[in-house]
Amino acid sequence: MNSDLLEEYSLKSNTTVPDEGVEMPLDFSRKWILLNKHLNKGMDSHDYVAVFEEACTLLDDAIAGILAANYLPGNLHENIDRLSDKGYAIGTYEKLNLLEALTIRQITYDSLKYCLNSIGDILHRLRMIEKDKINPGPFQIRAEVGEVIEGKCTLLSIIGLGAGGRVFEGTYEGVPGKVAVKEISPHLIPFFNYEKERQFLMAIEHRGIPKVYDVLRNNQTYYIVMEFVSGTTITAFIEEHGRLPLLIVKELSMQMADILCYLYRSSSVIIHCDLNPDNIMVDEENNLHIIDFGIDYNARAKHPKIRMFSGDSSYISPESLDGEENDIRSDIYALGGIIYYLFEGRSPIPGNSQTFRKDTDSAISTIIEKAMAQNKKWRYQKLSQLMEDFLSVRNLGSVPEVLYPGSVSADREAASEDKVREEYTASPIQYEAYHKQLVNCEEQNNTLRKKGNKRIVLFIGLLLLLARNLQKNVFSRIGKKRPLS
Repeated sequence: MNSDLLEEYSLKSNTTVPDEGVEMPLDFSRKWILLNKHLNKGMDSHDYVAVFEEACTLLDDAIAGILAANYLPGNLHENIDRLSDKGYAIGTYEKLNLLEALTIRQITYDSLKYCLNSIGDILHRLRMIEKDKINPGPFQIRAEVGEVIEGKCTLLSIIGLGAGGRVFEGTYEGVPGKVAVKEISPHLIPFFNYEKERQFLMAIEHRGIPKVYDVLRNNQTYYIVMEFVSGTTITAFIEEHGRLPLLIVKELSMQMADILCYLYRSSSVIIHCDLNPDNIMVDEENNLHIIDFGIDYNARAKHPKIRMFSGDSSYISPESLDGEENDIRSDIYALGGIIYYLFEGRSPIPGNSQTFRKDTDSAISTIIEKAMAQNKKWRYQKLSQLMEDFLSVRNLGSVPEVLYPGSVSADREAASEDKVREEYTASPIQYEAYHKQLVNCEEQNNTLRKKGNKRIVLFIGLLLLLARNLQKNVFSRIGKKRPLS
């Protein structure tokens, strides 16, 4: 904690004894909240010491303000007794509890939290803070618009709210323009490993995933500072413009598959588990971005994380909802649901066979049904299999007036359906390269897995050989030392 922050917390000893029913000192209560906002896990020891010292200063100022001329500097024990004599509800238990808290030998996160709780209890008994502020909850210490996180990230406005937490528009030191700042929701904090998450998120390099600049700690939670993406969510676009034609759905689906493939072939093998139209954005150049990307399922983790979903079960696989093990087929289920949404203009029905419009091609409905099979054994087992079937469909189906998400020119909006069909037929998009890329991606991932399995088998073999030789050695020595009969 720097000197400026300590000055911000400083409180002059001019507090008078409050009568019963008098409101708590707002300035004092605010400073106590500010102090607790800076109690975060993983801080340096000198930061913990600074918080501890300032908490003691606040307590000392409160006592001095109440006792006035009867205050004895440096004699907490006697001052507490004098407060009791003045009618403040501080008994022997509270006194001993406070003295124990203030004599901690090593200041850590846990010991400091215990200390602040003891000091907060005394401050409440002195009528300086409300009872619910003794140990402030997540909503009392969470960030406010205008707040500066760790001295380098300013929160300008709230632009989103989801199960994972709030999203702010902000600025970040060293990054020109705006950034998006995702605040991790309190119920996810126990599952957020700061060092590992930070290392993983900042290593992601994919055009479909916003670049992460930093992961900050403040307000007893974490803030992911990432690239700001301008555009609209798939949900907002479909609600405004209606269903999309096959060619555009193919393009968007290939981009989604490419992002999933990148995550799946990473060293951590990340399964997103919560893909849906609300957390996928389309920018002005028709590029897709997964904008809600933070705490995700690690398929190789020994103890996988508990996933918190967005609340829309239409796109969440049955095994994810049941808490079972996830794999790439869980994301294939979600991708099938998103393809359904793009074609039908409505969310799929969870847990049931889907209903399709009369003009939906039967080949498309068959592909979606297979991708969204309730039993993952009956789904597509690979992304490339799903995309190969989907890209082979040639029927254009119905075409809406608006073609492209993001910026749409007036000419395209006004184009007749016949003209659009001619344009599609004259200049089809080549998807073979995309499909080849997916196949290569899955082959690389399988190769890595086989290499890993071979190394494990070799390692176990070496251990067995070493144990066998050790056993022979021991028996040999026992035989040599056996006494003569």
